[in-house]
Amino acid sequence: MEQNVSMKINELPSPTWNWLKVNETPIKWSNKIEPCEIAAEGDAVATETEQLSDIETGAGREADAIFATENTAKYQILADNAGQDKTVRLHISGKKDAHTAGCVEIVAKENSTLTVVMDSRVAPDATKEEDSTAEASLAVRVRMKVESGASVRLVQVQMPQEHETLLSDIGGNLIGEGAKVEYIQLFLGKGNLYSGCRMDLNGKESNFATETGYLGQAQQILDYNMVANHFGEKTMSYINSDGALRGQAHKVFRGTIDFKRGSSGAEGQEEESVLLLGDDVENKTIPLILCAQEDVKGNHGATIGELDEDTMFYFGARGIDKEAAERIVTGAKLEHICDLMKDEAAEKIAKEALEEVI
Repeated sequence: MEQNVSMKINELPSPTWNWLKVNETPIKWSNKIEPCEIAAEGDAVATETEQLSDIETGAGREADAIFATENTAKYQILADNAGQDKTVRLHISGKKDAHTAGCVEIVAKENSTLTVVMDSRVAPDATKEEDSTAEASLAVRVRMKVESGASVRLVQVQMPQEHETLLSDIGGNLIGEGAKVEYIQLFLGKGNLYSGCRMDLNGKESNFATETGYLGQAQQILDYNMVANHFGEKTMSYINSDGALRGQAHKVFRGTIDFKRGSSGAEGQEEESVLLLGDDVENKTIPLILCAQEDVKGNHGATIGELDEDTMFYFGARGIDKEAAERIVTGAKLEHICDLMKDEAAEKIAKEALEEVI
């Protein structure tokens, strides 16, 4: 019998005032979960990797209830290709009127280089008419372990439709010296998104960089939790989020850089730019820097607002009205994220989705 299970996800590592209602996100998720479909292209695929269940993720441990089922699809990737670049493309899709889940596990051995490109659709086979009434969800969890000198590049294009919900949950452990993770995330859906990402930088001089782009519209919910934990010496993190909100969209972005004891010489920076395209949107940005270690550098900043008068004058002088100007600027912001993907197939998918939502 299908029931909804209540849980809290995307918790801030250090709570703030409760009345702000940003410390975590309460959600309800079906307990009747089916495996999603994971179709793969490329190489560096393995049928079995090391167990990564001890790696913490951005959504948090309560989300384990979604993935702790034998009906969750599983896909594992092992990169042991020192001196060579390997690419794996994963097309992840759910089912109409169903709640599905899948897990992807990545192990990058010493000095290996791996790119993983993922596009996620909750119910890709549903027609537009069916989409208007169908409710479905897809949960995708990615765990990774990155050894010394290894590099992992994860690219995600997320495209849930109306009345659909996507949960993206990522956790990484950079255990070796010089380990590197780059994460490119682009949300171009019409449904809701809950996204958590946590990276533990344990290896000396390990590095994590992420670029997030999104367009929230209608009555969408976009809820992000990005955490970079600096454990090792001279580790580096960079968190950047760039997006736009219109209609009655509601968005929360939590960005945390946590300098743990022992992270001497570490540096972290986080930035967010939000373009507000209406009076009814709701944006909450929570930049957070925690520090238990001396001799570290941390910076954060946010730019939130509408198109300024100078920009509107520029467009107006060329016969471009406000609505068209907003589309042009929004498109440019998100095309920038597309260009960062550096993968022709992913860029094609992303730009087609961008054209549809813009």
